[in-house]
Amino acid sequence: MSKLYGPDPLPMTVDEHDALAGLCELLPANPVIVQIGAYIGASTVAMLSTCQDAFIFSIDIYPHREEMVNLIEAGLNFYQCQRLLGDSVDIGEFWPIPADLILIDGDHRYEAVVKDIKVWRDKVKPGGILALHDYIPNPQPPIKGNVAKAVNELIRLRPILLVERLIAFKM
Repeated sequence: MSKLYGPDPLPMTVDEHDALAGLCELLPANPVIVQIGAYIGASTVAMLSTCQDAFIFSIDIYPHREEMVNLIEAGLNFYQCQRLLGDSVDIGEFWPIPADLILIDGDHRYEAVVKDIKVWRDKVKPGGILALHDYIPNPQPPIKGNVAKAVNELIRLRPILLVERLIAFKM
């Protein structure tokens, strides 16, 4: 297992990695994946390791060179991942490509999560998957943000997956 997965403060736990990889196994051939809040690429590596025929649009406000380094260290084709720099809501407003999977793991403040859900949920292909990371019911300080509150208010579907802080819905 990669140095990217394990207990906090690492980006994802091992169980979350495995669950995200399992979601990717549900995708069709040559899936389009949009990842919001890519950071150093823990989820990028998890998804591309499973869906080696995927193309991932990796959105973040910062370049985080580590994402490409981690893809290379994992032996993955980094040409199948395109980092887009900017605000996810601004990029999503005019997003032209329907996605098989969208993973929202960006700004965790309630208002920002609401905006991401509203802008991106309709960009998922029918039957595709919308997943969110850091879904923590009743977060307590020092946890900042409230992904769970936004999800519970805006998504009226039964989750197909809930593993630790990762929740997913079939759209």
